[in-house]
Amino acid sequence: GSSRGHIMDSVEGSLERLQLDHIDLYQLHGTDTVTPIDETLRALDDLVASGKVRYVGVSNWAAWRIAKALGIAERKGFARFETVQSYYS
Repeated sequence: GSSRGHIMDSVEGSLERLQLDHIDLYQLHGTDTVTPIDETLRALDDLVASGKVRYVGVSNWAAWRIAKALGIAERKGFARFETVQSYYS
């Protein structure tokens, strides 16, 4: 899922396992229809602001969902998606 708790736990676990102080690119794979986009974006922004993640991105999200997330990020001053890995059809 893309809840704040899940994202934070995943990043902390990855940093510990990889023995790193930051992740260059943290990419969300797939859509979480339960967690509000605002919660996900705030968690990603906090990771970027803390230096634990340098860039964030998404893969396998519908275009409308990406546009909505980018609008929220712009309005609230959150880190925006730097990468998009699109569906292949």
